Amino acid sequence: MNDTIEAASDAEWEASGEPPQKKRRIPKWLMFGCGCGCLVMVAAIALLAVIGFRAVDPDVQWPKIQEVLAFDEQPTGYDVIGVPVPGVEMFTLTDETDRYVVNLYRFESLEADDAEALFSERLGETPFGLGQPKGAELGSMDVQGKSVRVLRFTGMGGTSAIDPLGGGIRFDLSEDGGGMRVVEFRTMQKSAAVTDEQIEDFFGHFDVWR
Repeated sequence: MNDTIEAASDAEWEASGEPPQKKRRIPKWLMFGCGCGCLVMVAAIALLAVIGFRAVDPDVQWPKIQEVLAFDEQPTGYDVIGVPVPGVEMFTLTDETDRYVVNLYRFESLEADDAEALFSERLGETPFGLGQPKGAELGSMDVQGKSVRVLRFTGMGGTSAIDPLGGGIRFDLSEDGGGMRVVEFRTMQKSAAVTDEQIEDFFGHFDVWR
């Protein structure tokens, strides 16, 4: 059958005096209508789509989370998102029962002033107080047998109109030689505070100091 097709193609060539055109896998409008810029844009969109799917894929994100916060059995009951940010590993774990959300950070390197600012009751001046913890109070709490510094706050400045979350608490879980590791809880009930029960529920899934 292949011989028949090739013979037919040769016959068409001889009849027209021109070689038969090969089918293109890429449409003409992509190659010539948009030019290289369009191809770059299409490639960028495809890359973002891949990153987006990987960001919410638990099979991809849980092993990465395990490198930051160890566990024996993979926790259940959380929707996870990995956020690719240069210089920091960042993950968001949302309780499926809509009680709280946890942001997990590990910074590759952080200036001393910036590290201290994360646990300051008052950050540097920002427009409209954007990103500043409101009602911030520095203290300490016990996490699996170790006292760590924490920052409690009632909300985030400059975001009250769009921020659906309530109060929060930020934990400094850093260890010598391991980079800065921060866990931040936010309750999903507006004007509510994170409870000790929620904190124990979350940390109960992990071996924090391993």
